[in-house]
Order: sequence, then C-alpha cells, then structure tokens
Amino acid sequence: MAQVFQNPVQGSLSPEEMMTIFDQEQAKIKAEAEQEQQIQALAKEIEGKFNTDAGQRQRKESEWYWAERLMLGSMWRYWNRWSTDNSENPFEIKDTNVLDADKPEFNIVKPKIRIGQAQLEMMQFGAGTDKNFDIKARKPVEVKSQEKSQAPVFYPDGQTPMTDANGQQMTLGQLAMQKSEADDEAAQKMDELVWGQLQAVEYGRKMRLGIQDMLVYGTAVFKGPFNNSQCKKVRYQVNGPKGPMWISAYTEEAAPDFERVIPWLFYPDHRALSIDEAEHASVVHIYTSTQLRQLTKRGGFRTDAIKRLLQQAPKSNYYQAFRARAIQYNNSKFLDNKFVALEWHGTVGLDDLKRLSIDPPYTNPFDMYKAEIWVCQGEVIYACLEMLEADNTLPFAVCAWEPDPASLFGFGAIMLRDSQRVVNMVYQEVLDNAGLSAGPMAVLDKEAIRPIDGKMELTPRKIFYFSETGLGKSVNDVIQFINVPNNNEQLTAVLSMAREFGDEESMVPLIAGGLTDPQVGDTGATGMALRLQSSTTVLSSKARSWDDNITTKTVGWFYEWNMQYSQRDDLKGDFDVDVQTSTAYLNKIIGQRDIERLLTMTTQDPDLAMIINRTNAARAMVAGMNLPHDSIVNDPETVDQMKQQQAENAKNNPDPAMLKAQADQMNAQAHLQSVENDANQLEFDKQQGMAEAQMQHEQSQANFATRNNEATARAIDAKSKQDVAVLQA
Repeated sequence: MAQVFQNPVQGSLSPEEMMTIFDQEQAKIKAEAEQEQQIQALAKEIEGKFNTDAGQRQRKESEWYWAERLMLGSMWRYWNRWSTDNSENPFEIKDTNVLDADKPEFNIVKPKIRIGQAQLEMMQFGAGTDKNFDIKARKPVEVKSQEKSQAPVFYPDGQTPMTDANGQQMTLGQLAMQKSEADDEAAQKMDELVWGQLQAVEYGRKMRLGIQDMLVYGTAVFKGPFNNSQCKKVRYQVNGPKGPMWISAYTEEAAPDFERVIPWLFYPDHRALSIDEAEHASVVHIYTSTQLRQLTKRGGFRTDAIKRLLQQAPKSNYYQAFRARAIQYNNSKFLDNKFVALEWHGTVGLDDLKRLSIDPPYTNPFDMYKAEIWVCQGEVIYACLEMLEADNTLPFAVCAWEPDPASLFGFGAIMLRDSQRVVNMVYQEVLDNAGLSAGPMAVLDKEAIRPIDGKMELTPRKIFYFSETGLGKSVNDVIQFINVPNNNEQLTAVLSMAREFGDEESMVPLIAGGLTDPQVGDTGATGMALRLQSSTTVLSSKARSWDDNITTKTVGWFYEWNMQYSQRDDLKGDFDVDVQTSTAYLNKIIGQRDIERLLTMTTQDPDLAMIINRTNAARAMVAGMNLPHDSIVNDPETVDQMKQQQAENAKNNPDPAMLKAQADQMNAQAHLQSVENDANQLEFDKQQGMAEAQMQHEQSQANFATRNNEATARAIDAKSKQDVAVLQA
C-alpha cells in the first residue's frame, strides 16, 4: 500500500520537518499493514478450527444424508436433479445393476416424522396460541417469610418510621407485599413486551421448523439474540396548506431477533458433547456477489475487506463438505460463483479485539472475551462482542431427539433405517410372490407341439398342434402347468411385524392408536383434553427436553436483551421464564374447573363459605383464563370503595325495592308468628283433650271396680245364706 506524501503548502515546512512527517506516515502505513496481517492471521486461525470441526463430523453427515433419503423414500433418486439434456427422462435409471435399482418402496418414515412433528407442535402450542411461556417475578424464600411479619420498618437512619398513604406506620409485611406487587407488575410488562417482540420475528414458525429438523436430523439448532431493525409505520397530524392533514412515516428501532440454523450449516467444537461445553462454533453462510455486496449496508461490516473479496473470484474448493453433500443429489453446480462466509463465535483475546477496533465496555480478569467474527476467504469482514455482556455461553440453543453419546448432534430418522430396509425387502417379496402366484407357469415340449401363430406364449383361446415328433403323445406329456403357492399371508405378517418394530423405535404407536388413561373418567372438553394428553404421554419427555433446551433459552435471550438494552426501567427486574406447554394448559383447565366447583359448594355450605375467600377465588379463576384479567378485574382497593359506596347509598337513600322487601319480610314474620300461635293452641287443645280422656278412662275403671266388688259381695252373701240353710236342715 505505497502512498506518496504531498505537502499541502509548499515551503511552509523545512526539509527536516517534512522528512519527519514522511517517516511518521510511513510508520503508520507499516503499522496498519502489520495490523491487517495480524487480522488475517486471526482469520486463518478461525478457518483452521472450522476445517478441523468439519473434518470430524463426516459420519454424522452420512447419517443426515441417509435420513433425507429415508424421508424422501424412492423420490430421493430424482430430487434436485440436474440434467444437461432436458429431453432425458429423470425417472429412468440406466444402470439396473446398482444396489438402489428402481424398485417400489413402502415409506414408513415420512408418516411417522409428520405425526411426531404434529404431536410435538400440539404439546408446545396446544393452548390455541403460539405463546407457550410466562415471565414471572422470582419469589425468594426470605421475601415470602417477610410478608407475614408485623415488625415496624424505618428509614435508613433507623429512627424515622416509614408510613403509608394514610400516615400509618408500615410493617415489614406490608413493605414486602408492596415489593412483591411491584415485581409482579414489572414481570407482566416484560412478558407483554417479549411476546410482542417474538411475534414480530415469527417465533411460532421458526419453532416448528426446528421441530422438523430435530425429527429428521436428530438435532434442532437456534441462534440468538442479535440486533435487527424493526420498522414501524407511524401516523401524525401536521398543518398543511389547506389545513390539518395526516401523513405517514416509517421509523426504525433496534429489536432482538433469533433464527433457526440448519444442522448442515452448523459446525460446533467437535470435542464438545453439549453446546454448554463447546468453546467455539461456526455457522456457514453462502452468498452470491450481490448478497456479499449488500452486507456493506449493514452496520459493523468492514467495507474494505468486502471490496477486496469482490475483486477476486470465489474459491470453488473452499467448502468441500457442503459441496460433497450437493454432489450426492447430482447438484454439483450449487456453489458455482458463490462465496462461503464463516460466522464464528468463540473466545478472543484483548489484543485481537483492539486490532479489530473493539473496546470492551466491561473488564475481564483474564482479558478473554466472547466475540462474533465473520471470515470469508482469509478476510475478516465483521467483528463485534457477543450481544449479551458477561455471558459465558455461546449464543446457541441445541436440542437432540435421541442423544448421541459421542457427539453434540443426536439421532433422528436414521434410527428407522433398519425397519425401512426390512419393510422394503418384504414389500418387494410380497409383490413378487403376488405376481408369480397370479397365474400358472407352463412347461412345454417345443419339439412336440407348434403354436398356430408361431409364438410360444400362452394367450386366451390359443391353438397348438402336434408336430411329427409329438404324434402319439398325450397332451399331458407335452404341456404341464405349475401353480406357484401364494405366501402373501405369511409375508404380510412379517411386513406388519417390521412396521410394529418401526412404531416402537419411533415412539409413535400410542399417538397413532390414541390410547386413553382408564383413570380419566371426566367427560366434556376437559375429559377429551386429558385423553389427548394421555395418548401422547410417550412424547412428554421429548417435549420437556425441548422446553429446557430451546423454549426457556430462547425466551431468556429476549429477556436478557431487554434488561441490557431497553430504555424502560418500569419492566426490569429479577424474573424467571415459566414454560407453559399443553400439559400446563390442561392443568390450568382442571384448576379452573375445581375453582368453579368450590365456588358452587360455598353457596350450599355456610361453614365452607366462612373458610373460602370467594373474591380471591374468582380472581384466580379469571387469571387462569386467556383474558386480559388485569384490565377487567378490579383491584382490592376499588372493590372496598365500591362496597363502602353501596353501604352509604343504602343508608342515605333507601331503595324502594329494599323497603318493600323489608315489609314483605316483616309480614312474613308476622304470618309465621300467627301460624306458630295457632300451632301452640292446637297443641294445648290436644293436650287438654288427652287429659280429659284420661280422667274419663280412670273414672270408668273405678266404676267398673266398684260394680265388680258389689257383685262379689252379693255372691258371698248368697253363699253364706246357702250354707246356713244347709246347717238348719
């Protein structure tokens, strides 16, 4: 980079001064050249790490290639096919001796992938919305214990008591409750902001694409957060020549974003078995010259380095791994005249950052910082610190379907390769046996018979005649038929067994069968939802793994971005991400049902009504619905004011309906008293009548006893007289 120094004002400097300035300029040029060489050396180091990582995952790429073949079925031979002759039939396989000849196949992999994808999507977004999380304020144990404390609180001087709006001294419990309510309000605002930002970057669509990657390749990869300009259309009123008028304008503001990374283009540290262990990772970008030129319009990209790249042709052998994959699909032209750029994330020393004109805003005791560096053909075209300060992890979220004990990447559709091979082999045998047993095989004596048409083929109503050699022979001697036995029943059983093995390996049978839990006896929408949950229990562990590795991390990126870059202090705080999948949604439905039952029971049981706070129960029921409960439910202070107002209105302005109700109540009470008096009178009369009857009964008994005694006396007297008469005789 030789430059000629020119003195702007001739004769204003001495030769010695001019020489000094010239030497300084030469030293500056030399220092810049050395600095550029060191930057290019850093680029070479990054490319070396990438080449090492790419060379260590060839086995995994072979698995992905076979996974794509299994997913496509027999169409893998013709997918993305290039041909120099448009008249050539792409479905014609000229070499019939190859292992994969053009034979019919029965694809069991693709339906299982689609079913698994649909079920996982339902588990993640089964609540009728793509929002499957809540951001909530953390509740430390010590804060919860303070909410019931009655200890008075003072200002930092230790003497001045803290008072509330009414001038009453506050307790530690009241202060803790105020802090908790403020944290909940800030968490709600953060939740609304994060969800709006995720909607703007198509959160649901990207998640669904990631689920498909995990099922096919065995691994889903996401990268974030990174800045992305969010364009908004605003309208405002101005004074025009004919009066006020409305105009539209567009504004741009920085917003967080994330993206799904295709596993083929993701190259993590080959030594790591999880993304948390990886010290670096690369993402491959493939650009045309136009796309590379457009990068100069994005902030932070080094225009001079990109111009140097555009002055030279793209290196066709720079990215051999991806080219090899393209060749597998007969698409060797994919990388023609394209640049391959590496987006590298890893640890960089402070000296390298200074050469890249990066001054860290925070201090690291080891002078090592997480950075993002883009490299293309030996040039550093972009460099910056990671978006989240002091974050020790790489900006990637990775989730595997079936973990690989020797790799960061997992297993996906490749797990069904054996089952698919058996199905294909047996399916071919079924077709072959069906064809052979469809008609008889014939054994002919060509010398003994001659066909009338000269063709030794069996057709309907065909005529044969005996030759001279065949004269004297019977028909059975010159032609015989053999019927091949049909074994399709046995072969179909083997085919079904192979499909069942595929069901077990893919963990799909419970989903396809829709099995239910016998303990679930509830009917209605809740019962159906519980049955659906029971039928997909086999995928619950996979859904939880997705929650832990993808959803929580992705939402956490946006929360951390807002904590660091948002200008709104009213939504910041110490929060947690609570993932709300379909399981949590079903639990919420059950909870709402239980609250409704509880409220009904309180109207029937006075003792229970004294225990249950119906107001709080109603608040909990509304909060569990997908409604803006904060805007439709009155706060406790408003409810108390409304009750006081109703009491005052009832005292000062009696309601006519209330007065009538009171009069009716008094009349009812008077009528009740009259009924009670009549009942008492009846009871008295009844008791009096019973007493009189008892007296009459006793009198009758006494009279009966008297008459009995008189009769006895008369009998004794008659007996005495009889005895006297006997003695006198």
